[in-house]
Amino acid sequence: MLKQAQNQPQADFIIWLAAKADLSPAEKMQTKTEKGKFVFETLQAFAHNSQKSLRGYLDTKGLDYTPYYIANKILVRGGNLDLLYTLATRADVARITTNHYYQIIEPIVEPPKTESVTEIEPNLSFVNADDVWALGITGEGVVLAGNDTGLDWEHPSIQPHYRGWDGSSADHNYNWWDTTGTFPNGPGDDMGHGTHTTGTMVGDDGGGNQIGMAPGAQTIHCKNMDSGGGGSDNNFIECFQWDLAPWDLSGNSPRPDLAPDAVNNSWGYWDGGNPVFEDEIAALQAAGILVEVSAGNEGPSCSTLRSPGDYAEVLTTGSVNHSGGLLPGALTDFSSRGPSSLTGEYLPDIMAPGENIRSSVPGGSYEYWSGTSMAGPHVTGLIGLLWSANPGLRGMVAETQQIIEQTAVPLTGQTGSNCGGDYDFGPNNDWGYGTFDALAAVETAMAFGGTGTLEGTVTDSATTDPLSGVQIRASLNPTITWNIRTDENGFYSRLVFSGTYTLTSQLYGYYPAEISGVEVISGTTTSQNIAMDPAPSFTVSGKVTDASAGWPLYARIDISGYPYGPIFTDPESGAYSLELAAGLEYTFRVTPWVDGYQSISRVIGPLTTTQTEDFAVQADLAACLAPGYTPDYIYAENFEASDGGFVTSGSTSWQWGAPTSGPQAAHTGQNVWATNLTGNYFDNESGSLESPDIDLSSAASSLTGGGGGGSAYLILDWWQWLQTEECCDFAAVAVSNDGGASWVTIYGPTSGYVDNEWAKYTIYLDPSYAVSNFR
Repeated sequence: MLKQAQNQPQADFIIWLAAKADLSPAEKMQTKTEKGKFVFETLQAFAHNSQKSLRGYLDTKGLDYTPYYIANKILVRGGNLDLLYTLATRADVARITTNHYYQIIEPIVEPPKTESVTEIEPNLSFVNADDVWALGITGEGVVLAGNDTGLDWEHPSIQPHYRGWDGSSADHNYNWWDTTGTFPNGPGDDMGHGTHTTGTMVGDDGGGNQIGMAPGAQTIHCKNMDSGGGGSDNNFIECFQWDLAPWDLSGNSPRPDLAPDAVNNSWGYWDGGNPVFEDEIAALQAAGILVEVSAGNEGPSCSTLRSPGDYAEVLTTGSVNHSGGLLPGALTDFSSRGPSSLTGEYLPDIMAPGENIRSSVPGGSYEYWSGTSMAGPHVTGLIGLLWSANPGLRGMVAETQQIIEQTAVPLTGQTGSNCGGDYDFGPNNDWGYGTFDALAAVETAMAFGGTGTLEGTVTDSATTDPLSGVQIRASLNPTITWNIRTDENGFYSRLVFSGTYTLTSQLYGYYPAEISGVEVISGTTTSQNIAMDPAPSFTVSGKVTDASAGWPLYARIDISGYPYGPIFTDPESGAYSLELAAGLEYTFRVTPWVDGYQSISRVIGPLTTTQTEDFAVQADLAACLAPGYTPDYIYAENFEASDGGFVTSGSTSWQWGAPTSGPQAAHTGQNVWATNLTGNYFDNESGSLESPDIDLSSAASSLTGGGGGGSAYLILDWWQWLQTEECCDFAAVAVSNDGGASWVTIYGPTSGYVDNEWAKYTIYLDPSYAVSNFR
């Protein structure tokens, strides 16, 4: 923000006030209506009182600003550097941030297909939605919202389910809001994305187009993105505030009683790690509104989740391929992976079909799109089925999410990118808990009746001191478990379904404790205190070394189940030593500090005595970055002396030379190959740039399988600067091992503002590319 204000005479920014409203009383309220009213009234009153002084100051300066209450923030328009410095000194100001720009999670629009009359789309029968409908459950009584690019409300598969339509006339008050101002009087969609996602939630034309998960539910919409599929913080905050209590078309008279039950969000902030909407989403969840977010299409690399898909509070959805017809499907390559860069949580939470999804588009048509944007609405629609099947669940966000997760079908054996976690049953950072099963989730939801409160205090059995941070698993026979944590006074409390529970408590330094037969009766409070026995500790020590050379390595060791952070080996000896409590299993993940080594993991324990655990770490011979290891370069080209013999084909603007557009300069030296050195590429362009034959045959004998016992791969590196039009244009890199007769895509297709500065890409090629006519 400071840099922006220094470089511009005026800038928009968001002030985060230090004070936050206490919404915790909502946790014990029995109904979503009670929760919503309390959260709305509390936030409005709190913002009004806590913002008075700051708003008074802004008024004296004649500034244009917008106050919010869903989070205690104020958007200032046209502020300057002096104002920024002044505001930063105020005690009531916690942070000042730029008005970030966000983008939809760009779908892949598939080529037109020959239509077949299937009535029920295969992606819906794949997750057993049709079996739920056969029970007479289609989402009646539930309202599902979309925060997206807009809505073609007159589409034949959407109009019957739009809450503003009564069968003969429309009333868009409380059912539509446009933060961009494009369609102030009623719904519209100038991009198409919101219409497609809404179709997957509720779409059904009553004939041959059953495209939606919950066709009995109603839908409303807040437009938070423009025709290019982008929006700023203020657009998204305004939509979240409208979700909490929709207002009329004039922006007045908000009504929390008309709030949706769940909100679909198929957009995100590139690169993740941005907590800017945590307060807004926490408020919606406190009000009993479930917030679903698509993971992103930046997979398969680890830690590629977009924000807010990397928030622990939301229900994050990744993508699977449903073409086999049977759960759980195959993990989609483009689906973004965890862990969350904010919390380290295993994410995504759940998977859903995200490839070749047929749904509604503006104008009454249907198209096949792919992306986690298409997966997410399946899960939002599932909320409609669950809360319709058991209205007692309505507003119980955490409990609903646990039902979805614990009835999911794990992608057992599919390790994906091996980003961490349990690959037998989940959760993990590639596919979470697995692909949801609508029938299993609904049957589980229907099994529960009323609710009661389970509470108590956890203490040290020797000292009777209260224990904070204890993890309690309250398992309701036989199918569902609530996760609870004690506060600083050792106290825990949770609204749960009535029934008989087994409580298991766990805290580092103590033996786990288990109590069975704890009965919770509907409408009452059950008190169950727990005493935990201290556990002895034992020393675990060892060394981390290079597996080939044996030299010691300075390494970070992350230990799951150990609460005191990572430990590090001695830089000179590679040795480590620490005390660990008995009775628990620990997963050691060893990562050398220098680049070029593979991380390794090992499960240790439960400990019963002192233990030695040495780790011999393999160098990554494919990357060849570890000290003491040297790559063997076969070919390099920087395009300085010549164009490298590359040739163009098709309708193209490819040029060789010094660029004056885009990045304005080559990554190194003077020259590059570029689509138009002086400006944008041409309209309707479809062309390629192709290398000459490159002789890589000398590498064959040194690759694994070639008798050399070395690396398993050839390594292709290049630098790129890439921007394309978001909606329509794509770039890709392909390789050939037969002189161009056939090609394999190794990067892309991708589009948008991919690399706004020079970026290096590395691709590993298998030994079949060690040929004399590689291209």
